[in-house]
Amino acid sequence: MNILNQAIKYNINDEKQRKLSTKILEKFFIDINRILNPKVYFEIGAHQATFSKIISEIQPEGKIFAFEANPYPELIDSIFTQATRADLRLSFDFASG
Repeated sequence: MNILNQAIKYNINDEKQRKLSTKILEKFFIDINRILNPKVYFEIGAHQATFSKIISEIQPEGKIFAFEANPYPELIDSIFTQATRADLRLSFDFASG
């Protein structure tokens, strides 16, 4: 089924429907990555680096770069603690404007 047709079936203002829509989009994205098998991934606006963690499990040979411009100290500790791959790169912007 066309992903756009699938996505418009859900009201993203409703939490339950938003979660269902998210699951469909995540599955679609993972399936596309398995087919295309890219070697480099960038997660821009990584927040908790959820995408990077998922990709590191399904594409262990890929290089992953995650960027977050507004890090929360407790999240940084959690992400680095959970990062199990030696080549997982995380970048946080600590510049002040």
